[in-house]
Amino acid sequence: MGRVKGLGRRLLRDAVTIAGPQAWTITLSGNEVALSLYRSEGFIVTRTFDSDNAGYPCTVSRRQRQAPG
Repeated sequence: MGRVKGLGRRLLRDAVTIAGPQAWTITLSGNEVALSLYRSEGFIVTRTFDSDNAGYPCTVSRRQRQAPG
């Protein structure tokens, strides 16, 4: 099954509506599709750190919605 175009953006916008203006998320470095989506929706990197994903070492970034204005 292919990707449903725009689904991630719709879900992200709904989540931001619920979470409010201080919405934040953690992203895996290298996931360019997700990183592009978050950038286009006004999320900026506030912190980058080493972590693990299901036991596999990785680098992640905390992204927060940039305040309007």
